[in-house]
Amino acid sequence: MRRPLFIALFGLLPFLTGAQSFEIGATGGLAFYSGDLSGDWASYLEDAGLSGGLFLRMRVSNALSVRSGFTYARVAGNEARAAGTLDNGLFFYSPIGEMSLMGEWRIFNLYAGNVRISPYVAFGAAGFYFDPRLSLDGQEIRLRPLGTEGQGLAGYPEPYSPFQLSVPVGGGIHFALNDRWGVGVELIGRRSQTDYLDDVSSQDVGYWDILLARGALAAYISNPAISPDIAPNNLVYRRGGIFTDWYYTAGLALSYRMFGRVLSRKGDVPCYKF
Repeated sequence: MRRPLFIALFGLLPFLTGAQSFEIGATGGLAFYSGDLSGDWASYLEDAGLSGGLFLRMRVSNALSVRSGFTYARVAGNEARAAGTLDNGLFFYSPIGEMSLMGEWRIFNLYAGNVRISPYVAFGAAGFYFDPRLSLDGQEIRLRPLGTEGQGLAGYPEPYSPFQLSVPVGGGIHFALNDRWGVGVELIGRRSQTDYLDDVSSQDVGYWDILLARGALAAYISNPAISPDIAPNNLVYRRGGIFTDWYYTAGLALSYRMFGRVLSRKGDVPCYKF
């Protein structure tokens, strides 16, 4: 997992050595999940968690910046609001710890008095850790060790790794309040490179394989609609579909320029005060 990030960083070294300024910053806001257990857009707020992080931004030019940082988020999804095959009120939630490296491209700059207003787009690479869980009868249960889709059994995939890659993409609007301080609003989505962010995939699962090899708890969580006394011997089901798992953060980004020169207005778009 580390190699792609090292390669990306190495490729950016020529730009970093010519950086015009360096900023530190912090982010805070909400985190959202989209996948097999997510509902419509209106339900996202019901399952929203909190997010926060720290970052270092290096201004390469008036338009281009490189940003690296750590983000912590808590995401959740409720199958009662999903369009999947199960509808039993169980849900998952997961902490996410992410290290990312992104490029930011300011599309243009406008001015309202001394405030620089800069819409931007962002794109990059990230590595993250996740640990899906659910709460059952007041008890927190970690899902990955249960193997709810037969992970590790003969004829099933190997257990999925809790360390994965994602592709962050998004944008926002940055407001440079003065020569030192700036604040922005942004939305960054990450396309994860795993279908198990929610512990649910399109894998065909044999109920009795799970019950006999993993136990009654794993079998119940795998398919709460089934019990051993009514399950036929050849029962096979899918818990989810082919949905790609995404996670998002939305909120504020506060930054402080530590050192480096103030960027010029050359090429900027002037704007009347408002």
